[in-house]
Amino acid sequence: MRIRRGCANDLDFYPQALRAEIDALDERIYETVNDGVYRAGFATSQSTVDFAHIKRHYYYTHDDINPRRIIPIGPALDLSAPHQREGALA
Repeated sequence: MRIRRGCANDLDFYPQALRAEIDALDERIYETVNDGVYRAGFATSQSTVDFAHIKRHYYYTHDDINPRRIIPIGPALDLSAPHQREGALA
């Protein structure tokens, strides 16, 4: 995240000496967190989605709704089982 110069009392949150390190970390965060959640929405199979990671990320990053970071254990769902919705919309 970059802050425009002139904001925050002219503090430099993107110093020249640290830019390479900041950019590398920013890229890693984007690919593994931001884009990872986005790609999960377009997954064509469950093998491409690590649900445990997504669940942990969701419950750990939303401290405004889960300040104690409690992660529910279950239920253990069989996501490969038939969904039994064949005639639900007919």
